[in-house]
Amino acid sequence: MMPDLRALEGYSFAGRRGLEIGPLCTPRIVKADAQVYYLDHCSTEDLKKKYAGDPNISIDRIVQVDLIADGRPLTAILGNKAPLDFVVASHVIEHVPNLIGWLKEAEDALVVDGVLALWIPDKRFTFDLLRRVTATEDIAAAHRERRRRPSLNCIVDHFANVVSVECQQLWENYNVARSATLAHSPGVWKSAAAQHEQGAYVDCHCWVFTPWSFLSLMGWITSEWGLAFELDHFEVTPLGDMQFMVRLRKSRSETSRTDWKGLAATVNANAPQPSFYEVVSTDLGIDR
Repeated sequence: MMPDLRALEGYSFAGRRGLEIGPLCTPRIVKADAQVYYLDHCSTEDLKKKYAGDPNISIDRIVQVDLIADGRPLTAILGNKAPLDFVVASHVIEHVPNLIGWLKEAEDALVVDGVLALWIPDKRFTFDLLRRVTATEDIAAAHRERRRRPSLNCIVDHFANVVSVECQQLWENYNVARSATLAHSPGVWKSAAAQHEQGAYVDCHCWVFTPWSFLSLMGWITSEWGLAFELDHFEVTPLGDMQFMVRLRKSRSETSRTDWKGLAATVNANAPQPSFYEVVSTDLGIDR
């Protein structure tokens, strides 16, 4: 299966070097096409042990990890491999405990005009369906606390509120959102919370986005926290899909891009069966 490169539409890899974070068994960038390093939270051997028996992961296709995230800043992990021309991350950003800190590390690792390409789940079509979109104060708190693992609030919200739902069913008839059932019993979030209290790293979706909420948040982050990123490419969630694509370009100076919010407010996004969606999204308190 060919990798989905829509977040890199119009981008040439010729003569460029970069990093893919968390490729597992489905890298977006294959080494035959570009000079790319793979980074994950543990070695290839440990990933194979972790996912042994998982029907959704092809163990034999897990890539050879080049670099391991060990708590140091990304530039320290990269060493003389930095700065890079591109950083690629598919379904990673929603997991990072400190969103602003993670974006800053990616910025530091890039050359000027380097790009950060992101594939991000759209909560409307995932198990995050009933969770509220992330607010600025949540992101600011995570950065102030320099979080290295998901907070208790993130963990409880995730395990208590994710639902069992099929993306394609939602596109065909969004009324199924009314009958979405919780994916976990109460005992699961309680167990996850207990593990967190004991110091464990409990993986979860820390952040929840729609395409427009993400763009609005990025407008706020670049303005309030002085990140030198500009919006280079954006693709709203395609029909029948559950992710949207964003490409950020590192600029020469800190940016304050108020037009991000304008784009967020005016984007002509795809929505399933609009007559159904407008009613259901209002009933469920879903931000559109």
